[in-house]
Amino acid sequence: MKNKKRLNPDVWSHVYGIVSVVGLVLTITGGIFAIVKGDDKHIEIVISLTCIICVIMIVFIISWLYYANRLKHLDTLPLKYHQVEGYAVELFEEKKHMAECLHTIAHYNRNLLNTLQKVDVSAITEKEFEELVDRFNSFLINITSSLRHYYTMASGAVCSVSIKITNQDELLVKTYFRDPISLKKRRKSDNYYPTKSGAYNIFENTAFSIILDPSYSNVFFANDNLSELYHAHQYENSNPEWFNHYNATIVVPISIVTGSDERNIIGFITVDNNKGELNDTDKVEFLFAVGDLLYNVFEKYFEICYFVDVNKKKNGQFEHKEFEKISWN
Repeated sequence: MKNKKRLNPDVWSHVYGIVSVVGLVLTITGGIFAIVKGDDKHIEIVISLTCIICVIMIVFIISWLYYANRLKHLDTLPLKYHQVEGYAVELFEEKKHMAECLHTIAHYNRNLLNTLQKVDVSAITEKEFEELVDRFNSFLINITSSLRHYYTMASGAVCSVSIKITNQDELLVKTYFRDPISLKKRRKSDNYYPTKSGAYNIFENTAFSIILDPSYSNVFFANDNLSELYHAHQYENSNPEWFNHYNATIVVPISIVTGSDERNIIGFITVDNNKGELNDTDKVEFLFAVGDLLYNVFEKYFEICYFVDVNKKKNGQFEHKEFEKISWN
């Protein structure tokens, strides 16, 4: 049995149009003949039919134009579908990397905190302290690398991660650790400050001062166009090298709330890049979660370091470069 070929629906629309035009022409022709012959009775009928056909044609033309326009939009549906599908895939991958990153950080954080809590600082030896410092540095390498990987993927631009620490009265801040990849590129920037420790006034950076200022409701800083903010006199950074490295950033505190209006801030986590796509709720809240996780680890580790610095170093029992990293002199 042969397959029947069906006409394209567009062909039928042309057929309907032609038939309507032919009907109108015939009606008008009949009307003209009726007028010539003076047949009043047929003239009224012809005029009525002509009006009806005209109305039908107008409705047809309007309907045709309307649905032709709608059909054009249907042609874009496959493209829109692929765009939405692509966005959904990207979103899924971002959330997957976020979960993996958080799992990695939580895993190493738990293990390190468990180790730190078992340390007997009064009896710690130089070798044990060396091993503890190495383990803490490995921990920082893991978490900064994981954060760099996630934020680079999520923002679509190469990101850098750093950890800043503050002194007890929160008047000074300095870079304590950078992710291994950006460390070399940022070394010159970190060495800009003349003090041996690399510390500078915490209020010379808008991000830190906003976080510390109780008049601001947000205890974070995030912006995707720092250059614009800077030229509007709304952003300050005492390090002149900043614009060579980034134009967008997220800064959250490593802190704990100690009272209704009090917060103990050990330091800050910063993520930055040159292109933006950092200032959104998911990325900010995720970094907040990491900052909360790190607080107990940093507090316990610094407690051990300060104890060893005071009781071991000053007694001449042993020296370690870690003492310089946490020093504010």
